[in-house]
Amino acid sequence: MTETGQGKDATVDAEALYKLVKRQLENFWEIETDNREFMIEMIHKALEKLNRSFSVSKNKYYQKNGFSPYNSVQYSVFLYYLSNLAGKAMGGG
Repeated sequence: MTETGQGKDATVDAEALYKLVKRQLENFWEIETDNREFMIEMIHKALEKLNRSFSVSKNKYYQKNGFSPYNSVQYSVFLYYLSNLAGKAMGGG
């Protein structure tokens, strides 16, 4: 996983996150490859929402280093935002 920057401005490469999420989903379901662009778009939106949430958090672990997919709590929040945004974009609740 490629992370760039330091502190709050740290960003995680969307392509690397896509590969991680896709690999994890493939452990349970067959994934269509033609949804790559959609997933990359949803990952960008989820990261934007995540950065907004973390920027106002008083928790030092969110403010100091930004998002890390290796922090299980942060990654869980990312997956929630990702699934919520993707579900809404596909016409779900």
